[in-house]
Amino acid sequence: ILDVKEIFCNHVSSLDQTEYDLNSSKYKAGLEKWRRTCTKFNAFGLVQFDKLIFMDSDMLVVGPIEDALFNYGEGNFLAAPETFPPDTFNSGFMVIRPCSTCITKLESLNKKVGSVEGGDQGVLNNGLCPNWYTAGIADQNCGRLPWIFNVQAANYESYRTLCRMGGSREPSVIHFVGDGKPWTLLLAEYTQNGDTLLNEIAKSRLIEVVSSHILWRKAFFRAIEEPVVHIQTLLKLASSVQS
Repeated sequence: ILDVKEIFCNHVSSLDQTEYDLNSSKYKAGLEKWRRTCTKFNAFGLVQFDKLIFMDSDMLVVGPIEDALFNYGEGNFLAAPETFPPDTFNSGFMVIRPCSTCITKLESLNKKVGSVEGGDQGVLNNGLCPNWYTAGIADQNCGRLPWIFNVQAANYESYRTLCRMGGSREPSVIHFVGDGKPWTLLLAEYTQNGDTLLNEIAKSRLIEVVSSHILWRKAFFRAIEEPVVHIQTLLKLASSVQS
C-alpha cells in the first residue's frame, strides 16, 4: 500500500448559464463527486514498474487480465472503450508505462485542458490521448484494449452470452459504475412482513445487474470466509421485478 498525494481535477465547461442551472445543488454535487479522481494520476509516476495495470476499486476480475500488459501493443497507455460515448475510453482499467515526468505532464494538462465532466476521464481523453479512437494511426503512444477488460455490470450478462454465441473470449472485468453498487444493495435490503424490499434505484436496475451482483457477492463472502448468503433472495427479487 502506497500513500499518494491528492490531486483535484480542474473542471471546465462552456455551458451557457442562461440555459443550464450551474449553481444547482445537483450540478455541484456531480462535480464534487469526481473532483478527487485525478488522484489516480499518481499511478503514472510509479517508475519502479516498467508497466502496470490500474483498476478502479469498483471493479471485479472474473477472468484473466495479465495479457492486457503485453498483447495489445507497445503504447505507453492503453484503455478500453467507454459505453457512452463509445469513441472515448473509460479510465477504470488502464495499462500504463510510468515515467518520471508523467505526473507533471498530467497536472499541466489538468490546468490547460481540464475536464468537462469534472473528473480525470475528461483530462485523459482530451489531453493525454485525444486521438485514442484512432490509436495506432494518429498516436503510437496510445492504444486500445478490447471491451472485455471494462464491461459495465448492466451489460455483462448480455455481452457474455454474445461472446459465447460467437465462440469468443468472455469478459474479464466487470465495472460497477454509477449507483446501485452491490455493496450498497446489500445495505439497502431489509425485511418487512416477510418481503425483502429494495430502494427504487436498486430495484430499477436489478434485472440488468443481477448476474454480476451475484458474482460480486460470491467473491466477497469467499474473501471473508463466510457462507454465501442472499443469493436466492436476489434471484427471487429479480424474477418478481421482471414479472
